[in-house]
Amino acid sequence: MKTWWLAVVVLLAASDCVRAAEYVQRYIRPSDKKVLLEIKGGQVTTTSKEKGDKLKTKDGVEYVEVVYRVYVVENGKEKKVNEQLVWCFTQDAQGDDTRSNRWIYWCKPLEGGKGRIWGRCPTPKHPDYKGWKEKHGSDLWQVVPPAKRKDVRDDADPDKAVKLMAMIDGLPKIIGENDDDMPRVVPPDRDRDADRITCVQFENFI
Repeated sequence: MKTWWLAVVVLLAASDCVRAAEYVQRYIRPSDKKVLLEIKGGQVTTTSKEKGDKLKTKDGVEYVEVVYRVYVVENGKEKKVNEQLVWCFTQDAQGDDTRSNRWIYWCKPLEGGKGRIWGRCPTPKHPDYKGWKEKHGSDLWQVVPPAKRKDVRDDADPDKAVKLMAMIDGLPKIIGENDDDMPRVVPPDRDRDADRITCVQFENFI
């Protein structure tokens, strides 16, 4: 039986660039601040088999939440430069797959509320995952264009975000690793000097 999957971030520097700074990524369980995964310089340095927090949406759908943070290391000191909420629904797809284990949702936290969903990554549970990977590469995203993100805000409710995602032929556009609008670890998303956010498979969060 296949394990559950969750997208995580691996920071990859372009081969022809000199790294101006080192980034550290941590996936943290919100309830007790335990680090579930840590990546430094593209290498996993800490991993745990413990799981993220299980929560429910307002209408009772179960999902798992972890906090993703990026730190830049300069002169031996860490400075937080990015924080996101990462959500994965635990149920199999039933008709509409928006709230299913086929997708990992990324959300920018906001004061006074959960925040704004701005993108999602397909998981290997998605029936098109293999074909998308062959066509677009290992990094797969669907994103809400930056200008529309202010219109998305809810508690783990991705319906509005999906409708606002960049479209092609009437469906959310798949972004691959070589596209200019690949999400970056340091805003703005299109800063090509920043390392890209790369979705990869990872077990045990759920």
